[in-house]
Amino acid sequence: APVPNSPTRVGNGPNWIAIDPGGKFLYVANLQDGTFSGFMIDGTSGALQAMGGSPFGVSATTSTIIPLSSLVVDASGKYLYITALNSGNNVYGFAIDGTSGVPTAPVGSPVPAGSGAAFIVNDTSGQLVFVGNQTSNSLSGFKIDAATGVLTLISTTTTGSAPTSIVFVK
Repeated sequence: APVPNSPTRVGNGPNWIAIDPGGKFLYVANLQDGTFSGFMIDGTSGALQAMGGSPFGVSATTSTIIPLSSLVVDASGKYLYITALNSGNNVYGFAIDGTSGVPTAPVGSPVPAGSGAAFIVNDTSGQLVFVGNQTSNSLSGFKIDAATGVLTLISTTTTGSAPTSIVFVK
C-alpha cells in the first residue's frame, strides 16, 4: 500500500539513503545539487515529514556545490557522515539532534578520504566507518570517537580496482 505523503520531494540527483538505528530519521544524499535531505519517519504509517531547514548543505557558501555521493548514520544514532565525490574527496560529519533529527554543527569536518570518495558504510561493531575511493582504487577505514563523533583515519588499503560497494555481515 502506498505510504501517505509519497512520493516525497528531495534535492537534485538523489543517490543514497540512510536511516538511523532507531528508525526515526531518514537522510538522502543529493549528488547533483550538493545537499542532503532529512526526514522524520512516522512510526505508524511510515510517512516522511521534512525536517526544518532541509535540504542541508556541507559548504559554508551556498554558491559552492559539493557533490554528495553517500551517507551513513553511526550505530549510536548520534552522528551522520557524508562523502563528497570528486570535490575535496572528504567525509563530513554532523551531530544529529535526538529529537528533531536535524544535523547540527560539524564534528571534526571535513576529514580527507581517498580520491573519488564514492560511498561510506559502518561496520557491525559500530566503531568504524569505511569509505570506498573509486578514483584512487582504495578503501579508507576510520575510527569513530564515541564521545565526539570525530573520525580518525586508521588505514587505507589499495583494492586494485575501483570499489563499488562493501557489506559487513555479523
